[in-house]
Amino acid sequence: MIDEQTMRSWLRRVDEEGESALIQTTEPVNKFPDFVRYLVKQLKVLVPTMGKARIAQVLAERVSISA
Repeated sequence: MIDEQTMRSWLRRVDEEGESALIQTTEPVNKFPDFVRYLVKQLKVLVPTMGKARIAQVLAERVSISA
């Protein structure tokens, strides 16, 4: 939850200075750890017909089993 005053401040800054006034990150905030990228690449090599949705499903099943 974001405080209403904070949101107003952000919007005012964007109005005055443009979108460049917002924080620009060099890499995605939701970037996956290296081992996840490695697992996805291995799955694509081992099962090239497996698409994004199926890979996500397999990884999600593994996470829920270990949790």
